[in-house]
Amino acid sequence: MIIMKKFIRCAVLAILLPVMAKAQFGIEGGYGHSGLTEKVSSVSQTVGFDGVYLLADYTFSILNHFSISPGLQYEFLTENMKELVDAECRWNEHYIDIPVRFNYSFDVSKKVSLGAYAAPTLSFGIASKLNTRTLTKTSINCYEFFQDNSEANY
Repeated sequence: MIIMKKFIRCAVLAILLPVMAKAQFGIEGGYGHSGLTEKVSSVSQTVGFDGVYLLADYTFSILNHFSISPGLQYEFLTENMKELVDAECRWNEHYIDIPVRFNYSFDVSKKVSLGAYAAPTLSFGIASKLNTRTLTKTSINCYEFFQDNSEANY
């Protein structure tokens, strides 16, 4: 039984070592945009959020042209709205995302390659705050507000 466990560990290492030898760590940052559609009764409104993201991922080569890149991403999105005549709203959202990219690429020349990827992402909303300024300043926890008052679709 002990010999079998050692054999399995050695076999797993033999398979993973070539894959890990071709692994590459990466950091990426950029612009992000997301839309939120609110529906209250029969009235629907879409709001666009703009912001930035920072992604750290690790790419594992599987075959010649295929690779997988699991990662961890922080995303900050914000929107300034002027909904009412004398009201200004600022909406801030913070997310932690776990994307898993499935990559395909091929070399066109020594310095140029083309590729495509699909990336299902698990996203966690960690904070959302809506500040409204009229004659008095009001702050709303957006997750509780939408849960109690409307139907929000991302």
